[in-house]
Amino acid sequence: MSKLSQDPKRKKFIKQGEYEVWKCLDYKTFYMTIRKTNLKTDIAKGYNPDEYILVTSVPEYFHGFKTFEEAEKKGYKRAAELYEMRLKSRPNKL
Repeated sequence: MSKLSQDPKRKKFIKQGEYEVWKCLDYKTFYMTIRKTNLKTDIAKGYNPDEYILVTSVPEYFHGFKTFEEAEKKGYKRAAELYEMRLKSRPNKL
């Protein structure tokens, strides 16, 4: 396992600067970002600017979370589900 994968800062969501944005660089091989849905494009889509969106490296988007903690729990749960699916998958025979 690489030293990057062992770094505890890469296993959890870390707030990015002064913005309402959190980044998780490596949880079960997935990258995830959580942020407020207050961008102009979010509002144009009808998202509530006081809620949060989870974006994964799969890519999947989940929005409508009332709190950062709700989005965080969903991110960890979904990454674990996808990781297990990868472990159970078999390569195609050529």
